[in-house]
Amino acid sequence: GLKMAALLKEGDHVACPVEIPGAVYAQKRYTGVKKALDKVGITSELVDSAYETMSVTLTRIAAYLEGHPETDAVIGLGSMPNEMASKAIAELGLEGKVISGGFDISEGIYHDIKAGKTLYGIDQQPYSQGFLTVVSSFTGPPQRYSIPSMVFCINSFTRGLPSK
Repeated sequence: GLKMAALLKEGDHVACPVEIPGAVYAQKRYTGVKKALDKVGITSELVDSAYETMSVTLTRIAAYLEGHPETDAVIGLGSMPNEMASKAIAELGLEGKVISGGFDISEGIYHDIKAGKTLYGIDQQPYSQGFLTVVSSFTGPPQRYSIPSMVFCINSFTRGLPSK
């Protein structure tokens, strides 16, 4: 939420699509995003993008954007909506008007970040939290992320972005 709030202004509106709106991860992510956006006067709405197929997710995000032309940004709260948001924006010709970013990482999200279609992807992997913490005790703290939370923010400035 903070990352997107820095790119928007008071009065803007953000759609927050997620596969399973009632799931704990969805509620926690949306609560954090909403809190950050509310602080700077940006409205937001949790959108059910369905946990079915990518095409259903794309259709639901596109339908939301068509029905809510006041939307300035999309923060996907899961990998499916994060990946499909940029495609819905492109399909509707909203590039330059609606920006997107969100949670989780997939190959498609990496490619969209590299192409400038998605601004960022935030990823947290429990395995990495344990493994990298142990590795860091021998090699020193890593750069670009914090050990206590092990939250990775992948964007166009991140080193090591795949070259595919």
